[in-house]
Amino acid sequence: MAFGLAGSDNGGSNGEFLGRLQFDARSGLWKHVTRKNEGGQFFNDESEDYMNPSFLMDFGSLEVGYAKISNPPSFLMVPFGKPAPQRPTELNPENKLAFNPAARIKVLSPKTFGDGEPRYFLLASKTGLPAMEEAWQAFAAAPEAQEGKVPVVNATTRTIEVKTPQGMSKFKVPVFTFAQWVDRPAALGERITPIPARTAAPTPQPAPAPAPSVVNQMPPPVPTQAMAMAEPAPF
Repeated sequence: MAFGLAGSDNGGSNGEFLGRLQFDARSGLWKHVTRKNEGGQFFNDESEDYMNPSFLMDFGSLEVGYAKISNPPSFLMVPFGKPAPQRPTELNPENKLAFNPAARIKVLSPKTFGDGEPRYFLLASKTGLPAMEEAWQAFAAAPEAQEGKVPVVNATTRTIEVKTPQGMSKFKVPVFTFAQWVDRPAALGERITPIPARTAAPTPQPAPAPAPSVVNQMPPPVPTQAMAMAEPAPF
């Protein structure tokens, strides 16, 4: 189960109202959505599709839980490491559970997004969640993460085949490569997931003592009468 979420291997709404970064698992293309306000009216401005973006991934904002992808979407998320919420039992029109396991993180990239505002990046599919979990595990093991830094990633894709009710289908999965580490920007807000604990260095084992040297050692005298043994000697 990715991130320990039930249903990730086979409601409410929470979180800031931020723009978002989206990944299309069919095409492998990305786009970002910016929330804009004109005269008190909010609307979403979508970018053109693009490939292989670079952006900062803030694992200090990592949340896990359940998401309903609808209009508007609904989320039931908690900071990673807290007890996972119970999956809502609401059904969709296909009579399946409406809320799917999800992971959400803040991302930032003036170069890619054209501004310095954070956005949410959400993965809520059985193919995408493991990619986020792999990135988290790599992050948590990095010494830079234990210093409170955050990674700038180069995002690429790979293709996988998944068995569906309609047969085998191909999907794109994001791959996150850490390109560099930077101090966590203040624009990302308060950290809700703690800095990973430092991994203790293994205790060095003492070197084995050298075998004693034998100098002018005489063999013991041969006994005049051997002892009877119930079993053969082991040498």
